Amino acid sequence: MFYWVCEGHCQSIPGPVAMVWQYGAAVSGLQGDVFGHTRHPGAIASVGGRMAGAHIERNGVPGGPLLLSLAAGTPAGNGAFGFMADLRHMVGYSELQAGVGYGLRLSDVICTGIRMGYYRLRIADYGGAGTVVAEWGAVFTVAPKLRISLHLFNPTAARPRSPSSQRLPVAFRVAAGYAFSAHSGFAVDIVREQGRPVTFQPFLFYEPMGVFRFMTGFSTATMTSFLSAGYRRDRMRVDLLVQHHPMLGVTSGIGLQWVEKKKDDQ
Repeated sequence: MFYWVCEGHCQSIPGPVAMVWQYGAAVSGLQGDVFGHTRHPGAIASVGGRMAGAHIERNGVPGGPLLLSLAAGTPAGNGAFGFMADLRHMVGYSELQAGVGYGLRLSDVICTGIRMGYYRLRIADYGGAGTVVAEWGAVFTVAPKLRISLHLFNPTAARPRSPSSQRLPVAFRVAAGYAFSAHSGFAVDIVREQGRPVTFQPFLFYEPMGVFRFMTGFSTATMTSFLSAGYRRDRMRVDLLVQHHPMLGVTSGIGLQWVEKKKDDQ
């Protein structure tokens, strides 16, 4: 999801457009992914080792927005801390959202977490303003192959008081993922955002040989399609991503991440 100025065609929850795998850990227990772990508060608890990553994407429209995303996670006690930040910039307009969360593993079935963040909007000739944003999430491993997750975004309806009347929505998300095998699965993300129709985002994921990763899906809110391909070598992984919007064209991105080796892998 990405907070475009043209609200009539896009969702308004801040975040990357092309990052198909941003909810990975909330619906799948396959390859570890720093973005999948940290973007969903409930999935932060599943961080099994130190990890960090960066993602950059650009829309093909002349003068289109540039977005940079950063993420990091580290275990802490019976849970983990997760950091995420999104910075989007285009001529005369910029957004920043950054936050730190903590996830706690309550049992083998339930993980929960919260995140407190800061959102800032700046528009040329109008100045800038910011606000604090809260999030809550939970992930339920209801069966070895089935995960269900909940995510509540901005329950206090926080919004910058200026420089414009644009608001941050209150949104509730339900996602579910089922693993067909140790290497493939299906997931769907359902978003109910204040003042907007319900959004469905189904996607498929395939991870052959434990080193490759392919994902594809679409969003009913924007009628966009997604595709990503990744390759992991040792502790590093690179992902190439692309999204197509019928009016805004192609948004492409690349992500690079590092995941600490587990002791039994060394």
